[in-house]
Amino acid sequence: MAAASLASIMDDQVALSVTCLDRLYLNGYVPTLQAPGQLVRFCREHLGKPIASPALFGPLHDRFVQSVQTFAVEHEVPLIHFKRGQRKDRIAAQYRAHSKIDDGVVFIGIAQEKATSFKARKVVAKSGGVSFDFSRQSVAVNQDLLLRCNEQSRVVTERR
Repeated sequence: MAAASLASIMDDQVALSVTCLDRLYLNGYVPTLQAPGQLVRFCREHLGKPIASPALFGPLHDRFVQSVQTFAVEHEVPLIHFKRGQRKDRIAAQYRAHSKIDDGVVFIGIAQEKATSFKARKVVAKSGGVSFDFSRQSVAVNQDLLLRCNEQSRVVTERR
């Protein structure tokens, strides 16, 4: 008799039943960008750059931030910068209570949180060539983007 897999055991025992959705946290995870070698491959193959340099990431970040800001302006969505210690749920409830829309983004919130990120160390070869060694480390502050939406009287939260 073959051993049962975890998936087959859980398939018979676990069910998901949702009757009301109050909040959904969606965290982006790119499995091919979790190790330094994968980051180097992304820079070379996806971005088409011969040297995996930290200078490549600023423009990507800036383009994303600009896209969010443009969306906020075009759709007249408030952009809220949360301060440390502010109760985000309380502020969200106030915006939802005063919102005149049934479906759509009520506000976009920007907060700070601890995260893990890549750190680059510049390496200069004896021949004069330059490369970067990347390692993972905790960073004290990272921007966290919160999109608060109303969807037919339900609230959805997406996180960057």
